[in-house]
Amino acid sequence: MKVCDFRSSERLQSSVLTIGNFDGVHLGHRELITHLVSTASQRQLPSVIYSFTPHPAVVVGGRGEHLRISSEVDNEKIMDQLGVDVVYYENFTKQFAQLSATEFLENYVFKRWGPKKIIFGYDFKFGASKASGVSEVRDFLQSKGCEIEVCPPFYLNDDVVSSSLIREEIGQGRVERTNALLGRPLSLSGVLVSGKGLGKTIKVPTMNLKPHGDMFLQPGVYVSKVRVGAQIFPSVTNIGVNPTVESSSHIKIETHILDSVPNYDEGQIFELFFLKRLRGERKFESIDALVNQIKEDCKMAKQYLKRQDEVGLSI
Repeated sequence: MKVCDFRSSERLQSSVLTIGNFDGVHLGHRELITHLVSTASQRQLPSVIYSFTPHPAVVVGGRGEHLRISSEVDNEKIMDQLGVDVVYYENFTKQFAQLSATEFLENYVFKRWGPKKIIFGYDFKFGASKASGVSEVRDFLQSKGCEIEVCPPFYLNDDVVSSSLIREEIGQGRVERTNALLGRPLSLSGVLVSGKGLGKTIKVPTMNLKPHGDMFLQPGVYVSKVRVGAQIFPSVTNIGVNPTVESSSHIKIETHILDSVPNYDEGQIFELFFLKRLRGERKFESIDALVNQIKEDCKMAKQYLKRQDEVGLSI
């Protein structure tokens, strides 16, 4: 898969294309992207995802990067697995946001990618203030000889699967529900970094993790699994500021691997999978009280993971 952005000279004379942020690449996104790839393959054309960076809501809505469910790196990994040929990122600025839908399509989409067919999500809106939907540009697209298809919403039980619903579930700490909507465990990737070594001192060694994107989860303790290289380890992960031992406001991600202590160098790539939230982060009266709670967290994590293994669930 080729990933490029507005600085790239990449051009295509024809393609099958979709437009959107595809944050988290959830079940609904996967359905649309799979259809995109299949359609492009049938027509012997490249499949293109046209996306934006930063997330438009950061620019026009004033919200921070915590808005993202997963980083661009993690999204791209899934898109690659689904067989997408090209992922293109447009630089989303306030000036860009003022373009009309037809200006955007004419000067950005068609000049660069020459789509013969565009597949839209059911709720797609574009142009200044999201004033235009597919119906408003249908005549323009047809005049370009471009076919249009609108994919229906994807339901899980009675809920339409959407990024906004998933963000709400994450905000409430409902990791298992989040994973069901994503169709996979919530994950992030990044690199190992050095810590202060407190974990070793209290005999609960941890891997200190720096993600590729900003942290999106609520502070707390999570049942997790961590992949380093070709190995996957069951683990317990703490996200927070370690209020019992320091007064920092800096959010840390620390993972304790259950039943083993592998050695990895700083800078090693990791992927962390979140399976269940056990509790929120809190300040304990003493280090001993903290250690006792960590032991209880590990016990609960092992019980949870054993149940998952018994029903054949895995990452």
